Amino acid sequence: RHGESGKIALGFVKGFGARVGAVGTTASLDENTLLVAGSSDKDMALCANILIEAGGGMAVVDHGVVLEKIDFPVGGIFSLRPWQEMGEGISRIHRCLRERGSPFPKPIYALMFLPFVTLPALRITARGLVAAKERRLVPLFVEG
Repeated sequence: RHGESGKIALGFVKGFGARVGAVGTTASLDENTLLVAGSSDKDMALCANILIEAGGGMAVVDHGVVLEKIDFPVGGIFSLRPWQEMGEGISRIHRCLRERGSPFPKPIYALMFLPFVTLPALRITARGLVAAKERRLVPLFVEG
């Protein structure tokens, strides 16, 4: 979204818990770039593409079916729809993910914090995997 660099950063996420093919958002702390996590390449691609087509938002996809989706067409992070409607949409996404096993009360926020490099942990950003405490990029795989 920011300059369309074409870069794709990859990482592994453990403990999200929701048994869905993909969950994605363009609204995240720090970066506000497209962020998709999941267990199915096809569902992750579908999730990414529907968010791109919408100009941004949040979505949950499983087995090729869009379970929940809300659009953020203004810069990928805002909507001109009434705040009550947007709040209901985000609540539906949280509920959908909790019903499918996420241990978090508001699961989409766990995904939104992944690129937030001010938290002292491993983070996934548009530049790649970042060890936030050490302020350095980390390779996804160790060569050996």
